[in-house]
Amino acid sequence: MKFIFLTDIHGISEHVKIIAQHLGSDVSFISPYEKENEVPNQDMAYEYFHSVSSIDEYTCKVRDALTYIDSPVILVGFSIGATVAWRLSEDTHLPVQNTICIFGSRIRDYLNVKPIKPASLFFSNDEKYFIDKLEPSDKITIELIDCAHSEISKPDCCNIAVELINKALGTRALIFSFPQNNITEHLMNI
Repeated sequence: MKFIFLTDIHGISEHVKIIAQHLGSDVSFISPYEKENEVPNQDMAYEYFHSVSSIDEYTCKVRDALTYIDSPVILVGFSIGATVAWRLSEDTHLPVQNTICIFGSRIRDYLNVKPIKPASLFFSNDEKYFIDKLEPSDKITIELIDCAHSEISKPDCCNIAVELINKALGTRALIFSFPQNNITEHLMNI
């Protein structure tokens, strides 16, 4: 099965590359940006995202890319990418078989979404204030994770993301030792 990662405001970062490498599957990335390392300063990523993109623009970009794919995919979104994945989870015209949303706190702005395929939502304990407002469904699973939102995108927390993806897919979670350099990139331009 092919994975498509929807990145957070940091774009195609070392973090998502490490996760992709250790999933051992076919992984492509869609970033809110045009270039891989477009974010000029990681401390300014939030402001930069809002100066060049928006959730609506990112959603349109992903929807457009997915219309060219003719085989089933698993959509994995991180933070703002999770919000985009969530929004697209109810689109019947896309080849998405499973949606995994990791720490998509802006899902709170889209509580009326009704996924048509399985959607696994993982939230930080500090984001639990709105999950009881999500409409119950047999397609949705929700879990709170004991990890701060700001921590999940750090390279040394990749094990957490890999475990969550494996859990959502019902596979045995594997713990890896992640190297800090010599990362093999497996990118496909979409």
